[in-house]
Amino acid sequence: MHDILRKLRNEKNLTQQQVADYLQIGRTSYTHYESGRIRIDIPTMIKLAHFYNVSYAALIGSPEPAQEEEVKIPAIASERVTRFQIETNQQEEEQNGHQG
Repeated sequence: MHDILRKLRNEKNLTQQQVADYLQIGRTSYTHYESGRIRIDIPTMIKLAHFYNVSYAALIGSPEPAQEEEVKIPAIASERVTRFQIETNQQEEEQNGHQG
């Protein structure tokens, strides 16, 4: 995670002091975050994620969730759904016809 913090800070052309000021901590403490000497508490991680406009997962180095793959419905299931829709429409038409 500390490598990610350094990379994000450098991409934004920020100093450690600027990030420390945002977090309202000393520069030395922030330096320890980037070096991995101090573990970052969850509220601080959330602030950093907001500050850098990244997800919490990206901040801790977790891979982003994969895009959901398109679910392919077998032909038989697709036929059954279509048949159900037709039957439902027919039932609704019959009910409407008896009411009018």
